Amino acid sequence: MGRKLENEFSFSKSKYGLFKECLRKFYFRYFESWGGWESGAPERKRKAYILGKLQNRFTFPGSAVHNFCKDVLLKLKSGNPLPDIELAKKAVLNEMREDFKNSKSGGYWKAPKSCGLFEHEYKKIVEDSEWIKVREKVLKCMENFYSMPYVQKLIKDPKSFMEIEDLSNITINGVKVFVQLDFSAIVDGKLYIVDWKSGKAGTLGAKDQLALYALYARDKWNYKHSDVITAEVNLATGEVFEYVVTQKDIDKVQKDIIEHSNEIASMIEDQKTNKPFNEEMYPGCGDYRTCQYCSFSQICPVKTN
Repeated sequence: MGRKLENEFSFSKSKYGLFKECLRKFYFRYFESWGGWESGAPERKRKAYILGKLQNRFTFPGSAVHNFCKDVLLKLKSGNPLPDIELAKKAVLNEMREDFKNSKSGGYWKAPKSCGLFEHEYKKIVEDSEWIKVREKVLKCMENFYSMPYVQKLIKDPKSFMEIEDLSNITINGVKVFVQLDFSAIVDGKLYIVDWKSGKAGTLGAKDQLALYALYARDKWNYKHSDVITAEVNLATGEVFEYVVTQKDIDKVQKDIIEHSNEIASMIEDQKTNKPFNEEMYPGCGDYRTCQYCSFSQICPVKTN
């Protein structure tokens, strides 16, 4: 038997984002849903786990693109040739169709780790043309992955690949901070750390995330920030946004993580065991603009404004 998973106190940028968006949603995602994947889980825990995993028509293509990139890069790293683009497209679309079919039939309630879509769970009316856009976006991203000179430069030598979506962590001020690099490789003596994007890129918050990656590279591989190149690669548009991470950026992201993790800790009854307060201590935001797209709506008692 494997080691039992423990819901320990930790930090990630996405976790803090949810914490600021809605405390009740934060509670559902990080506490109520824990253990909901187990066959004997209480009904509400199981519901919270399944609802928390729902994707939507905006995140669905991003997941497909990330999975495609990961699969191709791992094949290259294992010594296999670059897959034929047309065969790759066919395989990705087939998988998306199966996921869509499973979601539409509610199959994720029987297999909690399978794909489920918000639009199907909440019976949202979506025109076929919107789903066609999802398909076309994924295909465009795949084509750009194969054709962009920047990407081809990075994947030219698979022996230089470092991490490919490995869930890892570093410790900052005694708190485990989760980090997952989409892709990293050594090219011309520099460590490139890449974030694949299929939606918005070049945003103000991106630099903080990439500064964290540079900090991770320093702590794990002893790379100076001056030897690290961080980049957002928007596969939907073919744009590349490189960021020069400075020591000031690294100092700022460390300071922010300490402050933000302390903020989260203030809403935990016992940080050592990661025991939360009672659910009522986590008020919902009650904002209709947020709540109408919340996957936890059916188990949340909070009324919207």
